[in-house]
Amino acid sequence: MREVPSSVGQGPTPPMTELTPYTMRRRLGPVSPPAYRVHRTKGLAYVRLGGHMRYLGRAGSEASHECYRRTVAEWLATGRPGRRSEGSDVTLTVGALTDAYLAWARTYYVAADGRPSPGLGPVEAAAKALVALYRSTPSATFGPVALRAVRQFMVEAGLCRNVINQRTACVRRIFRWGVSEELVSPSVVQALTAVDPLRAGRSGARETPAVEPVPDAHVEAVLPFLPPTLRAMVRLQRATGMRSDEVCRLRTVDVDRSGDVWVYRPPTHKTSYRGHVRAVYCGPQARTALEPMLRADDPRAFVFSPARAVYERRQARRCGRQDAEQQIKTDGRTPASESRDDARPVADPSARYDPRSYRRALNYAMDAAVRAGAMTRDQRWFPHQLRHRHATAVRQCKGLEAARVLLGHRTLSQTLGYAEADRATAMAVARELA
Repeated sequence: MREVPSSVGQGPTPPMTELTPYTMRRRLGPVSPPAYRVHRTKGLAYVRLGGHMRYLGRAGSEASHECYRRTVAEWLATGRPGRRSEGSDVTLTVGALTDAYLAWARTYYVAADGRPSPGLGPVEAAAKALVALYRSTPSATFGPVALRAVRQFMVEAGLCRNVINQRTACVRRIFRWGVSEELVSPSVVQALTAVDPLRAGRSGARETPAVEPVPDAHVEAVLPFLPPTLRAMVRLQRATGMRSDEVCRLRTVDVDRSGDVWVYRPPTHKTSYRGHVRAVYCGPQARTALEPMLRADDPRAFVFSPARAVYERRQARRCGRQDAEQQIKTDGRTPASESRDDARPVADPSARYDPRSYRRALNYAMDAAVRAGAMTRDQRWFPHQLRHRHATAVRQCKGLEAARVLLGHRTLSQTLGYAEADRATAMAVARELA
């Protein structure tokens, strides 16, 4: 049998100047974006793509740099430079539309206490990526290719796939709001819906590991390094599975203590804007952690106060210094330098923790636990894993429906993302069937 050459059926190899970013990545590996260049004779900036010069405007101007970022992003996303928008009769630019939307969003995404709600952060981040490429572009010419270019811009920035999909949806939301205000044609939004979200393993974007329940041993290793306030927060969240923001917002007045099971109803929570009612049920373990922290003198004050945690930490250090002074009297050793916390002025602690400061405080404690050898760096965890741990434990004991009710989910599909299946039961059944 005659041997067939390996190149048959694959087509001729295109010259290097005709390779698209996709074929270059496949054949040559990672690709560096083309450089921003200056034509000294004409005083214009340009970029060379596929062997052709693409002029960007006056060299060194902000408009030329914006056009450069936009052109390169479109080339990386599609393999060809984007369409030119000169001569368009539409005066509303993407930058003006984005500014108008952000002005509205900052009055819409507001929590009950007047602070910006968590939904504002992804919107502002998506708007920043959008205007970096298309600020001066007419909004009527923004289409699927431009949306893919913004998305590729986020991929090149190193964001993970889930965050990119979230911010891409926020970009669509900006244009959908423009349609509701009669600033953008509905055909623009209809065209943007043709861009599918990035899929796992098929996007080139960074993937993040799934959130897993934290083992009890890793939690217990950190508790000795926490002040009593933070220790109670961790134990309460582990026993109830509530969200970090719900723990931070807890007040004495919001806890119904009339029965043997206390019921905590936060006045505001993640889905309160949808009219959902949230109830957190506190059993014996949760009551043991919560009862010493309740504020009978001021029921409307937040139970877990950073000022209280700072006071507890300083008291612990002060007791440590007293122990050191006692040791000096016994063996005559030179005392260590006194703590600088009392001498150094610090900002006043806020009235309550928020999820970010709560996690940061736990990170400090885990750093101390790692230095003391109580845990390794691979055993570090974050507060949301406590919610996953509680969901998994409830599912194993009482089933998926009980986990759904205790977590406050509306559907079982939401709970499936939190409560892992009982692997031990599955393995036991597999052994019996074998």
